[in-house]
Amino acid sequence: MKRRNYIQILMFAVCTVFFSINAYASSTNKIMCEGTYGGHLQGLDNDGASIFWAFTTELVKTDGDGKVLKKVEVPNHHGDLCCHNGVVYVAVNRGQFNQEAGKAVSEIWTFRTDDLSFIAKYDVPEVVHGAGGITYREGFFYVVGGLPRGYEENYVYQYAPDFKFVKRHVLKTGYTHLGFQTAHYTQGKFWFGFYGEQGNPSGTMFVPPTLDSFERTRIHSDVGVTLWKNEIWLGKTSRPTQNGWIGWLEKMEK
Repeated sequence: MKRRNYIQILMFAVCTVFFSINAYASSTNKIMCEGTYGGHLQGLDNDGASIFWAFTTELVKTDGDGKVLKKVEVPNHHGDLCCHNGVVYVAVNRGQFNQEAGKAVSEIWTFRTDDLSFIAKYDVPEVVHGAGGITYREGFFYVVGGLPRGYEENYVYQYAPDFKFVKRHVLKTGYTHLGFQTAHYTQGKFWFGFYGEQGNPSGTMFVPPTLDSFERTRIHSDVGVTLWKNEIWLGKTSRPTQNGWIGWLEKMEK
């Protein structure tokens, strides 16, 4: 073999390995949910084995690579969700969001994690501006939701496992656009994600278990956050074509 040919082949091999490694590194930092959907990603969680995604009117179960294992149609508007003891709990509002009391129809819908079959639904009328997110911590569920413009505080509604109302917690956060969209408890604190608007950027409120203070951050968890394989992953969504919405997870940079 001529020396020139040998060098060319060696360089090609090195480049191939380099790009393969980079492609693999990229894939390990991103999990695409297979398919397109009629609504944007509202929230997500995992049970340690599978990932669950709420696309407004469709509930989806995938494996850890984003391959769809099961999906079901659900009523509008299925929001953020959480997994606990083999059940997916979804915050649902079948009325209006971000209005004064009396116009929302706030509920929690439950589904089996194995096949997404419907179990039951629970009324949570205390969430008067529309239920949008839910998480679980030490024997209680915590529900968040919409907020009318002009309100300078957000609310976190605490429920017993049978969704008997326990307490409304008030956080003097100032106005966040459309309230809190997502909820997750991990690493010793609540993560409450919220949308942004001009002059009022999106982000995440870090709130301690006592629910008596907060730290506003620029971490974008407004369409979901979950602890997956000991890493924090953030939900993302877009509508690249008229065919529908897509969703994915990105590993949060440390």
